[in-house]
Amino acid sequence: MTLGQFKLRMERRAKDVEPRLNSILQKAALAIQQKLAELTPKKTGFAAVNWQISTRARPTGTIPAPGKERAVLTAMAQGKMALVGSKAVKRIYITNNVHYIRLLNQGSSHQHPGGFVEISLLVAKRFFATGRIIAR
Repeated sequence: MTLGQFKLRMERRAKDVEPRLNSILQKAALAIQQKLAELTPKKTGFAAVNWQISTRARPTGTIPAPGKERAVLTAMAQGKMALVGSKAVKRIYITNNVHYIRLLNQGSSHQHPGGFVEISLLVAKRFFATGRIIAR
């Protein structure tokens, strides 16, 4: 391989890095959001549906509860919509603005012992450990 061929090969690989990284970040964000929504205790679904994703700024406000049966699907739909068309993501915010979300994560509900935020972060770890940014 000549130096010129090597240079072209490296330039092609460099072009692939950003889209691959973007894809890994988006998949990780959606997986985290899904796990958070699934593990969040559900009386009305209000806390679960309010795991919001944004790439622009930290989400503010809350989303009305669609009912506990549809909370996870509604949260996932919001997350996917927030990521549609995001090509060069620098940050992804996953936020819950429900005032009692910390108490739920500390185990205040009999439905879940708490720690669902920490469990969900393990999902992200898996994506970053197994995600290939540079193709072989």
